[in-house]
Order: sequence, then C-alpha cells, then structure tokens
Amino acid sequence: LGCGSGLFSKHLVEWGAHVKGCDISERLIELAKTQVPEAQFSVGEASQTLMPADSFDGVVSCLVLHYLDQLQPFFKEVSRILKKNGLFAFSFHHPMNEVVEGSFTSAKLFPYFSHREYKWTMVEGMELTSYHHTFDEIVSELAEAGFYIELLKEARPAEEVKLQFPDFFEKSIRLPFFGSPKRRAGKTSRSKSASCVLAASHRKIVPAGKLASPKVGDNRRASQPFPGRKASSRYRSRWR
Repeated sequence: LGCGSGLFSKHLVEWGAHVKGCDISERLIELAKTQVPEAQFSVGEASQTLMPADSFDGVVSCLVLHYLDQLQPFFKEVSRILKKNGLFAFSFHHPMNEVVEGSFTSAKLFPYFSHREYKWTMVEGMELTSYHHTFDEIVSELAEAGFYIELLKEARPAEEVKLQFPDFFEKSIRLPFFGSPKRRAGKTSRSKSASCVLAASHRKIVPAGKLASPKVGDNRRASQPFPGRKASSRYRSRWR
C-alpha cells in the first residue's frame, strides 16, 4: 500500500511473492507497471482500496503512515484485506524526528505529545505535508484494528558510517535521524532513509521471519524477505 514507483514491489517479486500494489498517484502507478511487469498495480487510496477482503498473506507499506492524518481507517483497511494471522510490515518517520527542527546544535523542539501537522521538502520545489503520530498512538490504533506487534526496529548508523563520517555517526546515535550521509560528486550529501520498521500480526501472534535492523547508510540489496537471523524452523514463512 502506497507502492509508489514499485521499488519495494520489485524486491518482493524477486523474493518470490505474488504482488499487488496500490498508490494514489496515477503517474507512479504507470512507472510501477513499467518497472515491475510481474506485479499487478492499481490506483487507489491506501485507506480505502478495492482489494477483496481476507485475500493477502502479508501487507507492506513503506513510509506512508506519516502522510495520514488519521491512522485508524488505514489500519482497519489493512485488517480487512489481510488473511487471519497475516503479517503487516510498515516503515514510518521516527516520532522523535518529527518534533525536532533545525540542526543538531540549534534544534527547535515541538511538543511530542501533540497531533501536529508539519511540512518538509523532499527535493527542491517539492513540499510535502505530514502528521506527527506518537508511538503510543500508533500502538493503540494497531491494537484497536486487531493487530499484535511482533517487532519494532529503529534505524541506526551502520559501523562503516563511523569510519567514513565520524561526526555524522556521533550525532545520529544521540538522536533518531531521518537521513544518511552519501557521497556524490566528491561531496557529502544527505539521502532519505526509513527511521522505523514495525511488523504486526493480524488477530493472533505467530512469529515470522525476523526483520533486520534497518541501518542508515547500508544500501546492500537483500536476498530474502526481511533479511537477518532466520526464523525458527517451527514456523513457515508467510511470504510466498
């Protein structure tokens, strides 16, 4: 849900999943169909899809949550289209990052316990509107929609970042940071990266493949769903 141009859909297809993607942008769906012809894509609202009920083993949503003013309609829609015991994995802005504005040395702090609308610039000329949701709100809304949390991972800098960008490393272990250093034309710039990844099961806790801790600056391509330590042999992967 919120598949965009199909970047993560492509990974899921490579991992052997039968993928259906949905996004509100017609242009992005056109790109997704071109880049991932093995998957099926449609235009639609993430909180109000036309997908059949109880039809998916898993739902993945990358960096969509913070664009939603209200979470419950979205979580209920995911609950509706997931099979019982299905897995819902999604990433989102770290709530602490959403209330910090400015540099590390002169940051402005906004109230954490608030439902705040904020604007930010992804690239020059592209201003986006997002909404601050606390961990408390996210967990409560998930529970109300019938989910149990299996795993939460917060992004942290990879060890190789410490060697190449020691100042950035020290700053980003002090405060959850939505970005990573990246070399470009001999200069250091920042590229966006997910700050939190959460996995929740639908209606019943059934441990699945573990999510690797998302590391800022680690761009290696994964070779299996949610790479990391393998799940116990007692459980079968639901991603197929």
